[in-house]
Amino acid sequence: MQTLQSLESNGAAASDITTGIANVKAALNLAIADRTNNQALAVDFPNVLTGLAKVQAAQEKATATVGTLTGIAANDAPILSGLLTTFEGGFATNQANLVLVGILL
Repeated sequence: MQTLQSLESNGAAASDITTGIANVKAALNLAIADRTNNQALAVDFPNVLTGLAKVQAAQEKATATVGTLTGIAANDAPILSGLLTTFEGGFATNQANLVLVGILL
């Protein structure tokens, strides 16, 4: 995400920006796959499932938001900033979930 922000703010070539947007989408898709897998593994941990449901909702919103990226820095800057905040919140929720199942102390 920060790489895409940098590309756009520094006037990179359109092809590089397109690749950056594709990379953001790919990272989000990997995160969705991880969360889906974790939901399947967490069936015996209702508190974790609650946290994963929050992550799922945020990912659904992020997926829609990523679709609005235009490759124009002025338009995308607030979108990317919001996505970064969403991703950081998801990371924090994931850390809390790991504590709940005793993987992370």
